[in-house]
Amino acid sequence: MTFEEKPEGNGSLVDESQLDLDAKHQANGKPGASGKAKLSARQEAYAKCNLPRKSLNTYTWQEIQRHNQKTDQWLVINRKVYDVTGWADRHPGGRQVLKHYAGEDATDVFRAMHLDPDIVRLYLKPLLIGELAPEEPNQERNKNARLVEDFQELRRTLETLNMFNANLGFFFLHLTQILILEALAWAQGSFLQHDMGHLSIFKKSKWNRLMHKFVMGHLKGLSAKWWNYRHFQHHVKTNIYPKDPDIDAGPLFVLGDLQPVEYGKKKIKFFDYEKQHLIFCLVSPFLIPVYFYPESILHMCHRRHWEDIAWAISFYIRYFITFGPFYGIFGTMVLIYLVNLFPTMPRHNCHKVAPLVKSLCAKYGLPYVNKPMLKAFGDILSRGQTLDSAGEEKRNLEGPRSTDEPDAVSSLPTSSDILVSYSTFPGFVSWRDPKSGFWYIETLDNIFEQWAHCEDLQTLLLRVANAVSVKGIYKQIPGCFNFLRKKLFFTT
Repeated sequence: MTFEEKPEGNGSLVDESQLDLDAKHQANGKPGASGKAKLSARQEAYAKCNLPRKSLNTYTWQEIQRHNQKTDQWLVINRKVYDVTGWADRHPGGRQVLKHYAGEDATDVFRAMHLDPDIVRLYLKPLLIGELAPEEPNQERNKNARLVEDFQELRRTLETLNMFNANLGFFFLHLTQILILEALAWAQGSFLQHDMGHLSIFKKSKWNRLMHKFVMGHLKGLSAKWWNYRHFQHHVKTNIYPKDPDIDAGPLFVLGDLQPVEYGKKKIKFFDYEKQHLIFCLVSPFLIPVYFYPESILHMCHRRHWEDIAWAISFYIRYFITFGPFYGIFGTMVLIYLVNLFPTMPRHNCHKVAPLVKSLCAKYGLPYVNKPMLKAFGDILSRGQTLDSAGEEKRNLEGPRSTDEPDAVSSLPTSSDILVSYSTFPGFVSWRDPKSGFWYIETLDNIFEQWAHCEDLQTLLLRVANAVSVKGIYKQIPGCFNFLRKKLFFTT
């Protein structure tokens, strides 16, 4: 089935989504030299949008989810299907951001990360290849549709309340404070560059980008493009290892649920991770000078970001003359919560939004944690929940210990993520029809042909068991051993 593509106005597929694509970015990824480059980029996009209209194909989620490779990337925004494979290298947020959502619905993260709806209309239309079939849901079936709808309604409410409009006076005073108290305001500088990096202060993207380079380069000595490369991945896959680089501490700390399992399988152990909470406060202040600065420098040099290199040089000239004796001593840990949900929201509005987010979390039984920095450090020193759970996972991966069952293994068995189905209970008869074959195989084939396109494997096997149990005058009941951790759907 096909549909005719119609011209779209302000109420079209991107009316509530905001994409900021700096027109200075050319196809080769280098910044333009003047305002002419910006004009030519817009003209190029306008030319693409004025192509003759074409019919739109319709796709199912099964078809879309197959296009999740590096050389074949589709994603869905507001039920429209886009092929972003050729655009990935030109994406200002980096190729990885698009790769993380290839084959998935990116509507909410698209709205969260982008700003200017006028520019996005120019660049989205050439990438449009179709739309979801009418019978398909708005997002993948493994997502909580009601939660997604309530979150989208929350964002529309915040937009109505102008929670994404910046108070320029607030940020002017903020910048003045940093310039006067730079030696004591490293954390404040991090907050400011974060808001500028997400283009949430000025209406025009070029001013946000210019001030972001000034704060990151001249005041902090880091590359703005390096920060964008890391931090945008953090927001699109928040706290998901290993896609979120902000929680990948390398050999220093083992965090969350997946990293301990990965280290255990590969038998990686640089030191006793049960004691990692004891060294956290000793190591974390040195992450910026010892880890992040070299990484930023290598990123700038390897990718030849000459403008960022110039800003960083101005920082080192000023900083070593003024604060040479103190370099590398001070460090700050910044804990940010609500900006992970709404990256483009100015920070001075976060406290107004917190009650609404807390209410949404309570409705769906989601944890809402808001800790002051001192309490967070206190939890770490007292084996707080985050690092303590990682230590427990690591202990489980170190093999058998002295327990009531000496042969017990406390890691995941090799049979995890496996489902074994039997035609009948062991020791009982599996009946066969002389003409159509075994009851179990025949029923399995019929059920899968009728329901496999919309139901998960466990539900299908329940249908098989029920159908076989009422078949004929003889009795038989299929069964299975289930070691799956998630629902399994078929893509064919």
